[in-house]
Amino acid sequence: LGTGSEGPDQPQPRLVKGSKELRLARVAAGACHTLALTSSGQVHACGQGTFGALGLGQPGASGSEDAGENKPSLQMIKTLWPAGVVQVACGENHSAALTASGVLYTWGR
Repeated sequence: LGTGSEGPDQPQPRLVKGSKELRLARVAAGACHTLALTSSGQVHACGQGTFGALGLGQPGASGSEDAGENKPSLQMIKTLWPAGVVQVACGENHSAALTASGVLYTWGR
């Protein structure tokens, strides 16, 4: 959920850790993960990293050690930073980012 810890269900809205400082413009939610897009084009992810849905693994390494790790707080997807992302979307175990020039990035399963 991005609240900084993995634990029981949250029956009430809670502040997502670090979101005040990021100036978020858009968010998208999958089955167990969330993407957040800042007004400057940074993409951040949190939640369950099953099948690499968070996009935090090493470039070109589908078996990367942290590709499937859970992240309880927002983490920047560094490989997307220079791309100029303007829109994000999530599916059950995959994610997508669209750039201003119409280039589509996808990851997960």
